[in-house]
Amino acid sequence: MKPQKLSYDDFLLSLRLAPRIVVELFIRNRERELLLLLRELEPFEGLWHLPGGFLLKGETFDECCIRLANEEIGLGLMVGMFTKLGDFEDLVGDPRGHLVHSIYTADIEDDDVRIGDKVKFFAKLPEEIMPTHKEMIEKFGGQ
Repeated sequence: MKPQKLSYDDFLLSLRLAPRIVVELFIRNRERELLLLLRELEPFEGLWHLPGGFLLKGETFDECCIRLANEEIGLGLMVGMFTKLGDFEDLVGDPRGHLVHSIYTADIEDDDVRIGDKVKFFAKLPEEIMPTHKEMIEKFGGQ
């Protein structure tokens, strides 16, 4: 079975009916700076966040990490490049519903990523960061 994204209506319904798994990527460069993206959608539009997204039905965690690295930042990583750090449960921090964040890490070379206004490495966390992501980063050895 090939993993597929839900329609937007089904996605919203799934968030109301059950907890959802979100895969978050802690990607660091050789200076150990953390890669963050500027969110362009609600909720949390205009705040910095970790690259990540929802695990699809029929998708392994490795496949999800690779898909997200490619979709979110155009980074062609391969199976085995990510290591699981742990899980972070968010019962109320996201207005969409109960989320379980599964956190993976990878180290890369700076020139592997197209850096710009909406994709940056940070040595120190910016003030304008999603609150739940700040908690995750602090818990799992971030900044």
